[in-house]
Amino acid sequence: MTFGILLIGAGVMGLILAAGNGVEPTRVFAGGVLVVGAALVVTTWFGRGGALILLGVLLVGFMSVSSLIDVPFKGGFGTRIERPLSTAEVKHEYHLAAGELTIDLRRVTFAPGSTTDIEATVGAGHLVAIVPRGVEIDIHGHAGAGEVQILGEEGQGGVRVDRDTQLHAGEGAARVHLDAEVGLGQVEVRDAAA
Repeated sequence: MTFGILLIGAGVMGLILAAGNGVEPTRVFAGGVLVVGAALVVTTWFGRGGALILLGVLLVGFMSVSSLIDVPFKGGFGTRIERPLSTAEVKHEYHLAAGELTIDLRRVTFAPGSTTDIEATVGAGHLVAIVPRGVEIDIHGHAGAGEVQILGEEGQGGVRVDRDTQLHAGEGAARVHLDAEVGLGQVEVRDAAA
């Protein structure tokens, strides 16, 4: 019965992700630990709960690891390449649950003096952002567990990695604020000229 309840929960989480909504992995695993714990309490009166102990230990381990992932899992799975051609096509948010997301801004001509905010997240995987020349860019890179590499500099890896960098273009240039985050994996920000 416990395995059935856990499978129903996994199916519900799958439907939520398929609908494009976000899921926080720590809450999912915590829910699983709660179900297994309740089942273990019940099996103290009826017996045969030994297999649940192993399952509970595994779920606690997954919950501990997932606490490092502070980026919600939303936006689907796989490989996605976004290549906007104008500022009207630039989205303020790009999300991918797991896989590789590339945001190529090289062809966008940002209006002088304008400000554009872009948030890009990947729950688990690789996030690549290619930023244009001639634009003031404020970059914040974050990895819950993994590596952040910005503009060809040596990447920083580990747990809860945060890096902030600015790319200057001169007075009156357009400004782009890029917030690039992965829960588990790598953030890579490249200069269009590289």
